[in-house]
Amino acid sequence: MDDSRARMELEAAFCASVQGYNDGLFEDYIAGMHANVSYDIPTYAAPLLGKTIVRGMYEDFLGELDAFHWEAIGPVFVVAGDTGVVLSGFRHTFTPIGKPEIVSEGRNTVVFTRERGRWVKVAESLCHKPVLADKG
Repeated sequence: MDDSRARMELEAAFCASVQGYNDGLFEDYIAGMHANVSYDIPTYAAPLLGKTIVRGMYEDFLGELDAFHWEAIGPVFVVAGDTGVVLSGFRHTFTPIGKPEIVSEGRNTVVFTRERGRWVKVAESLCHKPVLADKG
């Protein structure tokens, strides 16, 4: 497979993941993950390891929200063989039930591997800093 086609497929897998999250299609979001996926999120003391653990974290988190939206800012897609990396900024806007909106911005790194002809997420790492939502 040539690099441009592989990069387009990687971009499609990443965009499908973001879209599944934003649309609340949680099963679609989880389906794009490797069974041994690793999430490194600063609000947790240690990385979350495995699809089952990540699923539980997201089910708990999303169950506490009235609204949520993830935006990837300026993603860059890199392919090296069967490894794909997506580097981007992000803006995550979410509203806990009965509380004001929170906006979190930062950097995101996502690592994919090509498995049986499709890209699956094997690792994600966030570096974020909460900022106040615009009240204007």
